[in-house]
Amino acid sequence: MGEPAVSDFLRGVLDLAPKFSREGSNNVHMEEREEFLRGLESKLEDLLSDEKLDSQFLFVERGGRQYMYSPVPWVRIFDPEHAPTAQNGFYVVLLFAADGSAVFLSLNQGTSEFRSNKMRPILNDDVLLNRAAMARMALDTWASDVAVTGSIAIDLRGNEIPVRAESKRRVRNYELANIFAYKYSQDKLPSDTTFITPRGIACSSLGLGERGLDSQDQVSICWIGSRCGNLEEGSDIETGSANQ
Repeated sequence: MGEPAVSDFLRGVLDLAPKFSREGSNNVHMEEREEFLRGLESKLEDLLSDEKLDSQFLFVERGGRQYMYSPVPWVRIFDPEHAPTAQNGFYVVLLFAADGSAVFLSLNQGTSEFRSNKMRPILNDDVLLNRAAMARMALDTWASDVAVTGSIAIDLRGNEIPVRAESKRRVRNYELANIFAYKYSQDKLPSDTTFITPRGIACSSLGLGERGLDSQDQVSICWIGSRCGNLEEGSDIETGSANQ
């Protein structure tokens, strides 16, 4: 057998969604999910290395567990100068829907704030919505190309998941914070050659402080795929209107 494809890791994570349990120990299914995420993390690191981008400014990190497991695991690609943690800055992230129906390739942002002595989900919808809207404006011409096929609305199916209110809020924040996203349905996962990966990378580092955002907010954009403005009909990507 050959090397596993990106779709193998994506499918592995999605297939385990119905078996979700937040328990942090003796959790066989979630431990298996962690292995798929680790494999995806490694695969993306290899692709970045192929493009000679890994040691320059782009890194890969998986998430979805501290001690307890989260219903929405993720793998992000980021510039540590502008997004040193998942709680800060802007970055590209693969977000897996809680019901296993889809995975979203999202240009997203940090969604937490320090409150009551720890990092907690931001509670004000407008903070995330306004920041996302300003980022779209700041990206200007670049964003217009992505908007042709990307969507500003994502649904991570978090309403019915068996977790506490704070975890549900975190999932909702991922949706509110989305700037643009591509959706891959569970039955339409891409091959390595069609997946928007670092093989077709369009990457730039933009200071949003110079474009209308607070000076401390800078975006490191690794929009995975330079084909975003001219995807062919029949692509593995499900597109959506940027006005959704």
